[in-house]
Amino acid sequence: MTPQLPPKISLQSPDDSITRPWKYAQDASALNLLKWIVSALHPKLTEEVWPLIVPPILTLIDDWEIKYKQIGISLLQTLLEKTPPALLARTGLSEVFEEALMPCLTYLPTLNTPEESVAMLSVTYSALLVLTQTRFPPEENAPQRAKMLDTMIRKGILYGYTTASEYPSIVTTLFRNLALILDELGIDSVKHIKFILPMLTQALSHPHGTASLPMLNSAVVALQALLRNCWPRMAYHRAEVLKGLAMCWLNVAELDGGDKEGLAALRGKLRETVDSLETILRDDETCDVEADVEQLISADDRLRDLLLPGENPVRGSK
Repeated sequence: MTPQLPPKISLQSPDDSITRPWKYAQDASALNLLKWIVSALHPKLTEEVWPLIVPPILTLIDDWEIKYKQIGISLLQTLLEKTPPALLARTGLSEVFEEALMPCLTYLPTLNTPEESVAMLSVTYSALLVLTQTRFPPEENAPQRAKMLDTMIRKGILYGYTTASEYPSIVTTLFRNLALILDELGIDSVKHIKFILPMLTQALSHPHGTASLPMLNSAVVALQALLRNCWPRMAYHRAEVLKGLAMCWLNVAELDGGDKEGLAALRGKLRETVDSLETILRDDETCDVEADVEQLISADDRLRDLLLPGENPVRGSK
């Protein structure tokens, strides 16, 4: 009988005790040491230790267990925060980091639990934003910077919402990060209005949306970011914006009891958003916001407190 050869040991070996001994108690100090080095690293010493700490960080991100991926992503973010842009450009690893992080935006149910997905999305978006800021400083590389942020919206936010819109905690995480990305994009956000605005108004107007106040709050914050950065196009899209705000207001009005402070805070944000829209459109001669407001109130008088909560110099100025 021919003796059987022992299994080949490789990076693909299923035995983590051999290929990834730092996962086990006897060698756990290696991971703790890596965490300490990255946290204590001074920016002036980053280049010196770069080739020693980048490989283990990438190994963590590539691990099959989510908890180690999250550790690796957090360590990469900390490293990037201490990395001069010139060093990142010289090493040529920015694309490697992007390719390691982008797939982590797809860790969504049902392959993962909502809790796992929220944790993964939170650390990944944060790391990607730091990577963008380090790789493309705001004062230069504007087209490349916008391209990376566009990718985060298309392959992250829009894909995530399409796949997991029934999970309020995940939608909340997506909308919170969407607001940050829009502020980074600035006026370049206009190319995404036709996709983002219907998504936000759908979330705001959903009849069951009131079951998750954090989700509604995050949607309003993202809508405010959209108004802030895409204001030149808001005259054309004002009806869709008012629709989402009005439907959310009416859904909230039907609630009895619950988190009174949270509801009051949400109503305040809805009013702030209406004020922002009217301020943006105040001097726009192509639209009549006052007429839009009157039409909505005539359709449902409950909207009066949203659209006309009191004397406001913006209203009636046209």
